[in-house]
Amino acid sequence: MSARTTAQVGRSSRTKGQGGEREAAKLLTELLGVPVTRRVRNRAGESDLVGVPGWSVEVKRHRRITYGLIRTWWAQAEQQAKLEGLRPLLLLRGDGEQWRCFWFDRYLLCASPEGWAYWCELIRGPDRE
Repeated sequence: MSARTTAQVGRSSRTKGQGGEREAAKLLTELLGVPVTRRVRNRAGESDLVGVPGWSVEVKRHRRITYGLIRTWWAQAEQQAKLEGLRPLLLLRGDGEQWRCFWFDRYLLCASPEGWAYWCELIRGPDRE
């Protein structure tokens, strides 16, 4: 079997990223009860998902998540959010793992699988289920 070319690796990475964006959009739509969609032709500095008012959503789907990658992706999410005048939200999932979300809440960078429920409650408000 031949080694994969750089183009094949890049295409595979893009496909995984696009699939992750669709998966995250579907999950957010279900959790928030509002239509969240993938930005099909996003340019540098634009968020990956649209439909979450007040938030710039960056989605990362990767084979293996490391703290170094999280730091790099968080910096990207912050920079995009600043350009868009929104709050940053980073959604990420490694192969075989659950989705995790990261956002800055006053003085704390929040992150955990349970963070989804808390974050969605912040977005929906306490009166909505």
